[in-house]
Amino acid sequence: MTIRSENGPDATIIDCQGKGYGFHIVGNRMGPARIEGFTIRHASLGAVRCYGSILVRAVGANAAQGSAFAQADYPFGYAPVVINNCRIVENPDGGILLDSHDNVTIANCYIAANGTAGIWAYASNPVICNCVVVQNYDSGIRAIRGAEITSCTAADNTGIGIWISQGAVVNSIVWGNGQRQLYNPDDNASVTYCDVQGGWPGTGNLDADPCFAATRSSDYHLKSEAGRWDPNSQSWVKDGVTSPCLDAGDPMSPISYEPFPNGGIINMGAYGGTAEASKSYFGEPLCEVIIAGDINGDCRVDFVDFMLMARHWLQ
Repeated sequence: MTIRSENGPDATIIDCQGKGYGFHIVGNRMGPARIEGFTIRHASLGAVRCYGSILVRAVGANAAQGSAFAQADYPFGYAPVVINNCRIVENPDGGILLDSHDNVTIANCYIAANGTAGIWAYASNPVICNCVVVQNYDSGIRAIRGAEITSCTAADNTGIGIWISQGAVVNSIVWGNGQRQLYNPDDNASVTYCDVQGGWPGTGNLDADPCFAATRSSDYHLKSEAGRWDPNSQSWVKDGVTSPCLDAGDPMSPISYEPFPNGGIINMGAYGGTAEASKSYFGEPLCEVIIAGDINGDCRVDFVDFMLMARHWLQ
């Protein structure tokens, strides 16, 4: 089952008006589900709750009616749930709540200003990628059992930025949170190629101001003298500084949709690997033409380009 908006989260808003859940996904051995392209706000019990597997029982102000949208047998255990391209904002009891579900992917979501944690995963092991989790009134991400967190920005949350017991955090920015930036109580999580305020042991990790564009207006794109995407003007703008998080992710991660010049290495943070990734700056004007073989976009074809090509040759 797929529930997808036609015009995306800016145009498709589920205002729960202080009632229940936006989506309540419950049960086990049920069919796979995908929720995509909504803004979900003002849900008193949380924007999305996943328990076990998939039965969407109610949406928004109709929560009290408990109307079922779909139900299907799923014989292979937990059915996959994907929450993609959603804005989860201003929900008093938290954003996305996961309980006893090991097959949830949360991708390309903006999760902010929720009353407790932005994402609360209990007895679950979600995959969380390319999400902005900011300005929540508790932790950004609480993965009590574990999670795989890739290319996320957890910043300016009142509590802990990321609480993770086991799993991995990679290519992410954890900055400006009110209590701890990262909390790994069991010391079983791998943290690599991340920008963590105050520092964190691990390959490729930084402790440097990520240079967010405008946190007061909730814009967590990274500044770049070569160009960053401005969601307000829907255009590329240039800054006076360049974030140290550009081209600082795992060299083996695909750059995917990052615009040229992209340095040939993924950016840290939620926009790394996406079409809104900030452009690489090499201390000189951008190339007016793309040169064949210039993989990183510095207007030269040299050993660096060969190294980048060789690194991904068999991928």
